[in-house]
Amino acid sequence: MAYGNAPSSGTYRDDKCWLFVLDQKLEPIFPPLSFSEYPSEFTCLPVEIYTERYLLAVPDYLGEKNLSRTMYLINPQGKIHSRTPNPFHESLEYKLLVSHHKNPFELFGWQGKNGLVKLNHRFEAVERVSTPFEFIRPLYLRDLNADGKEELFCVSERYFSVFDSELDLLTRFAITDRWPRVSFRECGPHKPLEIALQAGRDFYRLGLSKNPLYSLFPLIFAAFVAMVFFLLSGAHKILMTGNIYFQFFKHTLYDSSAGILIVNSQGKILHTNGQVHHILDMPHAPTKDDLLFAYLSGYPEMADVIQVSLQNGLPISQKFDLREKYPPREVEIDIEPFRFPTKSGFSYLIQLKTAVSSSTSDKIQSWSRAVQKMAHDIKTPLSTVSLNLKTLQMRLEKIALAESERREVSDDIQMMRTELDNIQAMTRNFLKFSNLEKPHFQAFDIKNIIEEAAGKYRPYLSDEQDIQILIEEDVKPVWADPRQIEMVFHILLENSLSALQGKGLMSINVSLARYLDKSFSEYLEIEVADTGPGISEEDKGKIFEPYFTTKPKGSGMGLAIAHKIIEDHGGFIEVHSKAHFGAVFRFALPVINKEEENG
Repeated sequence: MAYGNAPSSGTYRDDKCWLFVLDQKLEPIFPPLSFSEYPSEFTCLPVEIYTERYLLAVPDYLGEKNLSRTMYLINPQGKIHSRTPNPFHESLEYKLLVSHHKNPFELFGWQGKNGLVKLNHRFEAVERVSTPFEFIRPLYLRDLNADGKEELFCVSERYFSVFDSELDLLTRFAITDRWPRVSFRECGPHKPLEIALQAGRDFYRLGLSKNPLYSLFPLIFAAFVAMVFFLLSGAHKILMTGNIYFQFFKHTLYDSSAGILIVNSQGKILHTNGQVHHILDMPHAPTKDDLLFAYLSGYPEMADVIQVSLQNGLPISQKFDLREKYPPREVEIDIEPFRFPTKSGFSYLIQLKTAVSSSTSDKIQSWSRAVQKMAHDIKTPLSTVSLNLKTLQMRLEKIALAESERREVSDDIQMMRTELDNIQAMTRNFLKFSNLEKPHFQAFDIKNIIEEAAGKYRPYLSDEQDIQILIEEDVKPVWADPRQIEMVFHILLENSLSALQGKGLMSINVSLARYLDKSFSEYLEIEVADTGPGISEEDKGKIFEPYFTTKPKGSGMGLAIAHKIIEDHGGFIEVHSKAHFGAVFRFALPVINKEEENG
């Protein structure tokens, strides 16, 4: 230090800072060196830079003159190796701190509000950090937590602070007085330091202790990960369930066989599908924003029931007998109110489902009894003819005939027996329609039935006709009678082929579906479509009735039998068509469930 309190005539005057380097015998290794001037402080430490050893001399002038602050590197011979002026000039104050590492120095600077700067031996900033304190000063380098890394201890006007080697703030402690005195206590190897602070009349003793929750950190982290996982899983499940219900509702709204309307509390139609006018036998479908009561002006009783539900916000289910319509039928109407979460209003889901009236049911029962008697009357002569053919074939084997003649006669007899088998199968199908034979349920893949049925009709197609088959990959086996379902395909394909009149396309599409009015059950939905002339609105209402036909030589039994078979299987069948725009027959069969499959 140069405090100027020694006689100026001395060799080593006290108005400068002097560097003396002595050997073990206290003899000078090189002549003393002087730095700076009064008043000033001086710090010098041995350092190793690029495997070379030097003395790092850092004088700190404390006076009022505008002297440039310079850092010196001195070689072992006492020569100044380099001078590095402070590039920050007066804005940077700095201090050389002693480290206990192999290279025992760290040079730190502070710039008032601009925070701390870590410097190398060329006054270059290695690390820089802004601090929330004004006029922070580095004091010591010590290993606080015995981890082999030194921390930087600093003081400011209000805080005692600790930074790591990258100048990241580890902790700070508020003090009551400016610029406290700091001392450290070594508590033994591999143990943290104790720190004593004296700030004015207050004394602080600081220590480092392990967080009691630190040992539980792996458990806490695992619990946090599990909680996040369950939250994400729950959110994913909610989203998937919501998407399923949304897609199901969307599909059902537009593809259900029931007529569906969504209206507000004033009866204004918000959404509808294309089935309402078919069920009510109306000339046109309702459209969005129409008033439902005006649309139902021809059905005053039905409109009154709907109005009661809308006025009181009550669910209602009621049947209406439409005997004056053709075909006579019952229409069941279900009204379900949907309350908004804000409870500020309602919307209403209205379903209209049709059922055959009692008069039509009596007609079907009468027709079934007629079919039963006819089938019984046919079975006896068929059995006789079949027995006589077997007898005739046995007698021909005893008669001497040429091989070619014998083969020709045998082929004719076999063809007659095959046709008899077909007639007997048809008889059994008539009996099935009259409920004399129940379906023999089994699980099977409908793809094979479709391919076989289509294959039997392909030879009858002209060059301008074709059958296309589209089956989705995720279709499941059905629980049904394969012979009866094959018969349904024969009936529908025969009708389509007849409707094409020598030119056009038939298609069979198969997919999985769920229906709102079928309690969310899963069905296999099959569409058999053609590009023929279509079906008129008048004929669509009667097309599944027995004896109804538009063909000159038709029996009117085919679609009635198909309708009966599908109903016996717990499914449903419907037709969508317009004149001159082709026809689509859609029927649905329940898919096999796990219990049926395992059984």
